[in-house]
Amino acid sequence: MNDIAKKSTADRFLKAVEAEHLSKAAGGALIGLAPAQVSYLFNESYWNRLGNVYWDKVLHWVNSGVSLKTYGEKHHVEVDPSEITEVEFEEVVHSPVNKQDNLAIQIFLKQNSNLIITKNRNYYFMPFWFSLTDEGKIELFSLGSLPEDLKDAIKLMRGE
Repeated sequence: MNDIAKKSTADRFLKAVEAEHLSKAAGGALIGLAPAQVSYLFNESYWNRLGNVYWDKVLHWVNSGVSLKTYGEKHHVEVDPSEITEVEFEEVVHSPVNKQDNLAIQIFLKQNSNLIITKNRNYYFMPFWFSLTDEGKIELFSLGSLPEDLKDAIKLMRGE
């Protein structure tokens, strides 16, 4: 999607949010965007941090021709807790990844995630946190074990 299309898509989203008297975060949630992703949507200097998957979500809503609330109701999926079953996990066996495959994985992750830049390194969210090390390894982080510099960057984005 080029910058003209991105601007038009973001403008349509903003007009819909205002017309339906929704907060930007609430409007974003209706189409599957996190609050940070909505912020990226409205700031052209951060458009590169919003992966194509998320632009496609907004564009899919725009092309649907329905209101945000109607779209959210139509695409919202309720899961009955009784349908959730416990799953047994197998032990993961780590095998070496060749450099070409690793590069392809890194490119995919960078193109389809949100980028957070901190003083020490770059982090990506998709919908889990990860970082690419200088050695080319992908380091995953759970919410309970986020590095301090990433926690600080998230607080800054939230205005805390």
